[in-house]
Amino acid sequence: MKTLKKVLDYLLLGIIFLSILQIIVDDLGLIFHWGNNFHVGMVVTGFAFDLIFTTEFGLRSFSAIRKGKFLHYIRYEKGWIDFLASVPLLLLNSGPMLFMLLTGGGTEGERSVANLLKVIRAVRISRILRVLRVLKIFSHIENVHSKMSQHHVSFIAALMVLISLGTYLAFNLTGLVRFADVDTEARLSLLVTSLLIVNVAALATIYAGHFSRTVSDPVYVVKRGLREKSYGFTAKIPPEYADHEVFELADIYNRQWLPFKLRVLEKQRKAESKPSPVTDDYSDLL
Repeated sequence: MKTLKKVLDYLLLGIIFLSILQIIVDDLGLIFHWGNNFHVGMVVTGFAFDLIFTTEFGLRSFSAIRKGKFLHYIRYEKGWIDFLASVPLLLLNSGPMLFMLLTGGGTEGERSVANLLKVIRAVRISRILRVLRVLKIFSHIENVHSKMSQHHVSFIAALMVLISLGTYLAFNLTGLVRFADVDTEARLSLLVTSLLIVNVAALATIYAGHFSRTVSDPVYVVKRGLREKSYGFTAKIPPEYADHEVFELADIYNRQWLPFKLRVLEKQRKAESKPSPVTDDYSDLL
């Protein structure tokens, strides 16, 4: 079962990377004018990716509802990421784009919708959030299995992506920025996508490592020291962070609790190794 789950996680990771690559290739196609057939292929593949992610969100939601844990899934198991990176994209971007492609977009109303879709096509960038769900796959990232580290990295990355998307859409919808042509819009979309990819990668590696060293690691040491009788390691306290609350707690653990525990363990060890007094038993003589 674990092997199958791991295979599915890697398969999902591959689909996520392909979906992000599809955004980049689509923008490049607009910049270099790769033709209508290419555009059709991008619309179809974009719809396919969003349909896959929406289906996955639906299955996860159904499973959570059956267990009575839907709100827990949304709030604490990255369900909100699954939603933002699937349903809005299908309803606001790839679904309408495919509909316009199939119907030809001939009426005035359809052309107006098509112009609106060009503005909100930036919501595709939220697919980058999907990477945060499979962060635990990157076993080379220091302390990546820390739930606290994953939560904080996911929250900051999601906030950064959402702020970027909100700013991009606000400038477009309010008319504060007007693009002279499709090429300019595609170039800006490619730039924003590239910057977000770099920033999310930096958060998932550099910041995750920093968070582990300055938060997760000392908490991990103190937790094991309090929970496990034989655990006697001290928490490392960098001098530059000694005034941080988490390291102040670690210092109390190092100077007070750990020495006290070690003294108690030493007394117990001596008591157990001390030979019991010898007593003569003459009951057998009778």
